Amino acid sequence: MSLNTAVPEDVLSDESSFYGDDDTKQEFEQREKIYDGRADWLEFQQNSLASLAYKTLHPPSETIKLPSRKRTHPHDGQEYCWQIGEPIQEFTSRLQPSNAKTADLGPWIRVRNPFTPEKTGEDIAQFVSQGTTLLHDFEDDKSNLEVEHARSNAKSTAPLTRKLNMMRKELEKKLLSIARKYGVTVGKWMLFEPPGQIDDYWTTIAAATSRGELGIQAKVATSSSSSSNNDRVICVYTHDCEDKDDVRHVLESLVGLGLVREGQRPIYYKCDAWTYLDIKANNPWGLKASMYSSKDVLQGKL
Repeated sequence: MSLNTAVPEDVLSDESSFYGDDDTKQEFEQREKIYDGRADWLEFQQNSLASLAYKTLHPPSETIKLPSRKRTHPHDGQEYCWQIGEPIQEFTSRLQPSNAKTADLGPWIRVRNPFTPEKTGEDIAQFVSQGTTLLHDFEDDKSNLEVEHARSNAKSTAPLTRKLNMMRKELEKKLLSIARKYGVTVGKWMLFEPPGQIDDYWTTIAAATSRGELGIQAKVATSSSSSSNNDRVICVYTHDCEDKDDVRHVLESLVGLGLVREGQRPIYYKCDAWTYLDIKANNPWGLKASMYSSKDVLQGKL
């Protein structure tokens, strides 16, 4: 019996219904338009041969269960963020801060601690609104005190200085209280490094963060046309700026990695609340721009 069976020409022609009728084709074309393959790509990356081989050759010091891919995170699918399952060496080689441009990637390259859940519940807008009101109230009270002092013809400014210092301490307490109320508790250690060293520092910090050995996440500034030759900042985040034990632990980890050395140039810790309110050095309220310095913490003054 011959196996060569003739196939009618209209069965596989462009005019046939092999691809489905018009409604079916339209449905699948619509599915193709809205399909977002990033989640499937992440799952593939976690189970790719390269990733599995790397995990086999470089087992963790202890078995730790990675969080499920089904728990979405703002970093998922973002080019400038490390993806869980992606070998960290590939990520840091692919995105080197010394070559990464702000115009291409945005201002930051980011790595998160995969063993720490995403922080939720922040209401930054409410915090900024109420915090700004407190700063304005302080400015008004400060101006009134200075006017009263000038009218008093007092020979010494010591009484005025004491009152202002007390007001600043009270202002700081109120700002931190409001920050906690609205969940704005995160803070970061900041390292400023020259372009020639930024890749080495970032590679070390990114790897340690991906292993869960530092804070909740880390980020490094990309290069803009106006700052290509300036020191670049790396931020290493902790979950709570008032959790002094954790703040100290992360700093000691940076020391252990050889990135911070006692007796050399200190690094500083700043809370995100101050960043959102644009509280910098030499601000008009006289507030300290940073909460802690590595020098004080390492000397046991925290």
